[in-house]
Amino acid sequence: MHGLGGNYVGSLAGAMNTLGQFGGATVAPAVIGYILTWTNYYWAAVFYVSAAVYCCGILCWAFLDPVTPLDPERANR
Repeated sequence: MHGLGGNYVGSLAGAMNTLGQFGGATVAPAVIGYILTWTNYYWAAVFYVSAAVYCCGILCWAFLDPVTPLDPERANR
């Protein structure tokens, strides 16, 4: 059975983890700084934006089909 990533599932998992860590380590602190500056240090806005980002992530995972291969021709080899 070939799932998401097929023979490249390790590479796919590594890429997903890399992008997640990149967002958490470099993008999020900068965005938080901008939000605090724009809202005159209103911390609730930071948490609202964070909650919205997490909700978008939940929606993305809810519609992900982990069984259907991305390249059906290569999966049959």
